[in-house]
Amino acid sequence: IPCELIIVDTGSTDRTKEIALKYTDKVYDFEWINDFAAARNFGLEKAKRQMVYVS
Repeated sequence: IPCELIIVDTGSTDRTKEIALKYTDKVYDFEWINDFAAARNFGLEKAKRQMVYVS
């Protein structure tokens, strides 16, 4: 099954983005607004496939 990996970074200060970029070029910054749903929905908007798994 073809898939895509999307990472949404909400302002981490560790090496999260650096490590994520080893696995996908779809790493997006999202300013944290104290709302996990907003960050999740932002990531879903970036998805190109019909089926999505959120973890």
